Amino acid sequence: MEKGGGFNLRVNNNTIKPEENIDKWLNAYYFHSDKEKEEKLKQLQNSTKGYAKVFFLKEIISLIEVIKDLNVIVQEVLSES
Repeated sequence: MEKGGGFNLRVNNNTIKPEENIDKWLNAYYFHSDKEKEEKLKQLQNSTKGYAKVFFLKEIISLIEVIKDLNVIVQEVLSES
């Protein structure tokens, strides 16, 4: 994700990278541990008419696919040993 493998969200000439969006959702919405991120997430949600959550869910699904692929690779490596 840091290398740009996912999609970037463009809002008002600002680029929101996948890791930033995930970080905002996890720390502002799901765990409520960061008030500054909570405010930024509210602004992001308002400016994208809720699309930021769709973007977040797409990123999570993409990460799940990576984990599944990694599992297949690990299982193949272990079975060869």
